Amino acid sequence: MSWQHDPGGSITSNYGNSRGLEIIPSTRLEVGIFPPPYVVHQANTPNGLGDFSYQVKFRAFARTEGQGDYFVGFFLGGSVPTGRAPNGLGHSVLSPTFAAAKGLGPWDIQSTFGANLPTSGTNVLGRTLIFNTAVDYRIKGKLWPMIEQNSTFWVDGPLSGDKQVFLTPASSSVHFHWSRDFISTSVSECRSP
Repeated sequence: MSWQHDPGGSITSNYGNSRGLEIIPSTRLEVGIFPPPYVVHQANTPNGLGDFSYQVKFRAFARTEGQGDYFVGFFLGGSVPTGRAPNGLGHSVLSPTFAAAKGLGPWDIQSTFGANLPTSGTNVLGRTLIFNTAVDYRIKGKLWPMIEQNSTFWVDGPLSGDKQVFLTPASSSVHFHWSRDFISTSVSECRSP
């Protein structure tokens, strides 16, 4: 479930949020099937189902850390028009993506290049080219500061020629593991009079 604040102060609720079933039938393949979400608007907009979507991920090449530390894969996602506007696009869309990642000591670089390609209605939806790169650095195995760039380029349609770029700093950390002895001792101390 997700909520989006719309212009004017109203909220749009998305039940399902395009989450669904993901199956890994082999070590190189993952298939995702995502039923249509139900979208509820506070504004004077009709509620209804969104579009059915899917994704197939194929890992072409990969090696773990110490054996090359890299990944190359291909994804094919898409949507089928099961919802009516404004909750669905009204057109099928194919979304091919190329993904690559490489570890270089404490550095990790991950990048994707993809497109959203409507099978019809290009004059309304346009086509988008999407490029994403994230770079992070591991500090003592506990903290990973990161910078990520997301670029979108519109080709065809009403936004043709427009582009958008975001730079996002972030950080993640490793959870500290508590030993079983420490937890048992702490729990028994809490129960003591």
